Amino acid sequence: MKMTIPVIDISQFYTDSKTGKEMIGQQIDQACRDIGFFCITGHSIAPSLINETFEVARQFFDLPLDEKLKISVPPGAAYHGYTAIANSASLAKTLNQELPPDWREYFYMGKDDIPETDNYYQTELAQYFFAPNLWSSHPLNFRTVVNQYFNQMEMLSTDLMRLFAIGLGLPDSYFDSKVDKHGSHLILINYPEQHSPPLPGQLRASPHTDFGTLTIVCQDSVEGGLQILSKAEEWIDVDYIPGALVINIGDLMARWTNDRWTSTLHRVVNPSSEVAAVSRRQSFAYFHQPNYNTWVECLEGCADATHPRRYPPILREKTIVTKSQK
Repeated sequence: MKMTIPVIDISQFYTDSKTGKEMIGQQIDQACRDIGFFCITGHSIAPSLINETFEVARQFFDLPLDEKLKISVPPGAAYHGYTAIANSASLAKTLNQELPPDWREYFYMGKDDIPETDNYYQTELAQYFFAPNLWSSHPLNFRTVVNQYFNQMEMLSTDLMRLFAIGLGLPDSYFDSKVDKHGSHLILINYPEQHSPPLPGQLRASPHTDFGTLTIVCQDSVEGGLQILSKAEEWIDVDYIPGALVINIGDLMARWTNDRWTSTLHRVVNPSSEVAAVSRRQSFAYFHQPNYNTWVECLEGCADATHPRRYPPILREKTIVTKSQK
């Protein structure tokens, strides 16, 4: 029987039902133990905002290349800005694998309203995590809509971290002080049509894991989509579900839970040759990160005599800089 990704309705989180919240937490805990991925419905993101974000992203990626290159990621800088297909590296490099460049272009941004009077955001390290965003002047509402989507993801990720705490048997506010100055990012991705066959081993996005706490993915229904690697070493399609968002665990959350939860390899495959020339795909991924000065160490209840602590405590800034530099 084909394995499917769990679908979890989180609507009861937004009620006063303690039992409902605990039930959702248990479902999340099981999904993160089993496969590290799940879909959520009943969330707070308006369909109209999702549709509007897809529309402004499409309009941006439809701009002439010269126009998009005006906000290219500066050499040696953080990822913020536009990256063309010609400059897109393989995500497999984070696993020390050499594959052809991924067939995608993307726009990358972070928090847009950084408090100027808080020293936390003024350190040398903060210049990496909170680099200024680069914005295109077209479409005219691009910055407004994308920021609205980012802000909604920010709130949803806070809700999910509270559900994570409940699922792990911790107070629901456990992570609040560890993520209140997060350095999260949003990427808008365009996977263009393939008018010629890809290179051997070339995919829309090569196999990789994410390196934060969690990722929130909004995908469309176009062929050539997201797949995850099961514990049985089989690639499983993450099917499109209208209105649902895809959640996956990152390397940091796996480490925080002493590998009780799984950070799973995933990829975006090419469309079949029959439709490749007309198969354009778009998706958005919000990469949630905790505060860069947070210490990450085994959570209470995630180690015992049969499952001893696997990792020493580590400062968050050390984990993300190391993998980002790959």
